[in-house]
Amino acid sequence: MHIKNIFISLVFVLFGIKTVIAQSSVEVVESYIIDQNITSKLIRKVIPNERFKEVLLHEYLQSIDPSDLDPEELTLYQFVQSEFNWDKIEWSNYKMYHYRLEQEVKKPTKFQFSTIIYSKHKNYALFYVEERCQHMCSNGHLILMELVDGEWRYRTTLYAWME
Repeated sequence: MHIKNIFISLVFVLFGIKTVIAQSSVEVVESYIIDQNITSKLIRKVIPNERFKEVLLHEYLQSIDPSDLDPEELTLYQFVQSEFNWDKIEWSNYKMYHYRLEQEVKKPTKFQFSTIIYSKHKNYALFYVEERCQHMCSNGHLILMELVDGEWRYRTTLYAWME
């Protein structure tokens, strides 16, 4: 696992990061990739903001009936609603992450990530990831990450779909 972390970091250094926001976004996604042990091809192009907005705002925040949630899900749902400033979301126009990581083990799937949305205090991040494959196994996940001791950690999957 240590060699994998060094390799990912080296890829980031070689491609360079142009802005602080972009760097932070890459760190969030990098942490998720390492935590979930993703070994498939990663796509450089970012998921369009419109698709991310549809999943986050419509499918998660507006379509969920809070009375259908168990107590733990309801607490998390209310937390997400209060922690992020939904009236002032800054949707990044950043078109690509500066990495293309191809592992030795190749699977017929591709991962693509959305831009990152940060909480009011910049200690939580939300993003959307889609996994596309050839045989009716595509899926998408709305991910919540938390900044703990200066490192981004996977907190939970807020919403998921599968084909």
